[in-house]
Amino acid sequence: MTMNPHDIPGTHRDNVFVPAIASSLGDVALTTWVAPFKCSVTGYNYSSIVAVTGHETLTVTLEVKGVNAGTTVQANYNINIANGLTAFVPVTMENVIVLDVEEGESLTFYNNEISTGNAGTVGPGTWTIEYEGR
Repeated sequence: MTMNPHDIPGTHRDNVFVPAIASSLGDVALTTWVAPFKCSVTGYNYSSIVAVTGHETLTVTLEVKGVNAGTTVQANYNINIANGLTAFVPVTMENVIVLDVEEGESLTFYNNEISTGNAGTVGPGTWTIEYEGR
């Protein structure tokens, strides 16, 4: 009997590298993940290689949108006065919507600066996508 990756039970994880990007107003696409098989995406983590300090009013939100360049936010993480990024310490994305995707469909990861002047940059780092075969 031949097994395929989607036959293996449990949570699968893919890592996607994100290059450094300076904060800029609005959505900036960082990278895209393509589903290797029909699956349910259940979670996301982000681990920055550099520390990013949050600010009281100058906030940046990391967002996951999809499917295939869709505009619905599937998960987010706000970098603000209460939340920064510590180098090499993963943060779990919040407000995750479990998403069923087909093989070949994509999700896009964004840096969304909500107000100008944030001194931090986002990335370089790694997105971890958690998913299960269905």
